[in-house]
Amino acid sequence: MLCASAFGVRAQSFSDSPDISAQDSIAAPLTAAPAAAVVANSGVITLNGKSSYWLGADYAWYNYSTDFGTGAWGKFTDWSAVSADFGAMHANGVHVVRWWVFGDGRYSPEFSSTGAVTGLDSYVLSDIDHALQIAAANHVAILFTLIDSSIWAAASNSSGLQTGGHAALVTSSTVQKSYLDKALKPLLQHIAAGSYRAEVAGYDLVNEPEAQMSGYWGGSNLSSTSVKAFVKQCATYVHTYGGSGSLATVGSATPYYVSTWKSLGLDFYQIHYYPWMDFSNGAGSGLPTYASQALDKPCIVGEFPTADSSYGLTDTNVQSANWYLNSIETKGYAGAIAWSYRVSDSATKWTSFQPVYTNWNTLHSAITGPVLP
Repeated sequence: MLCASAFGVRAQSFSDSPDISAQDSIAAPLTAAPAAAVVANSGVITLNGKSSYWLGADYAWYNYSTDFGTGAWGKFTDWSAVSADFGAMHANGVHVVRWWVFGDGRYSPEFSSTGAVTGLDSYVLSDIDHALQIAAANHVAILFTLIDSSIWAAASNSSGLQTGGHAALVTSSTVQKSYLDKALKPLLQHIAAGSYRAEVAGYDLVNEPEAQMSGYWGGSNLSSTSVKAFVKQCATYVHTYGGSGSLATVGSATPYYVSTWKSLGLDFYQIHYYPWMDFSNGAGSGLPTYASQALDKPCIVGEFPTADSSYGLTDTNVQSANWYLNSIETKGYAGAIAWSYRVSDSATKWTSFQPVYTNWNTLHSAITGPVLP
């Protein structure tokens, strides 16, 4: 989600053009263990041995950065309410939900006074189990977004709770290793050994890392080289400890940046698109075709607004609800995940968007997924 702290204001245009040329080198890789017509370039992703076009919604949280684990503000997650939400999403035609886990680090993982990760609190894994049980009961897959790039922003403190301040996850090899071994690894191993692994669509390693990267409208001037090395390490852990067939991706902030994440071991790519990304080039121009980006893996649109120009079931006007759903598929992407089901912000208007979404899913039922066992 393009938040105010990262890029100014979600729906605003920017006077400066993005620097999209900052492509640094990276260290050598680690060793890891029927209805509507489907166009020829329509992408799919294979999960659990079945290929489909992923149609989903960003949940994206019940309460930002506190859904998994606990902390100084207490426990907020109401699992009965979450279950009702998932039931409604399934009825709306949602097949996959993108859900943020650690966010800005305010609740989990746990950090020492020196900034190293010490582990996961006693709620995290049981909360993950709750989420997956609910997903299974409602036949919906979860794409877990592990951290938001705001975790790397400058630290802020409120009522005894720190948010952000963990750039060392990228800049310090020791701190990074502590995150990989004491947070990511146990999370992956727990899910892999559990009864609901098939409900995991994949792991979104970082939401919009470019928001904290130098040369990418960066907020904390982390180097491209360091962030890409972090992503590569996380992808390796997903493939090593997440079980056979586990998928890794990164939520790239704009279509301009997605090629940054090539050759890092990701299984599919992900872009986010909002109208301000058109700049002055005409409505809808900021969403390029998949083919034009010369990617070597499928790519989904992991965020696009549900606060649209119109909600007619057959309206094809640019940036209408139907236009988003049709365009993302016909431009060759492998999935569309709408922002958002639950978040209250200027880009969200799910109640208005939902009838168009549900109708689109019905018309494209031959391709939509992921298809769960």
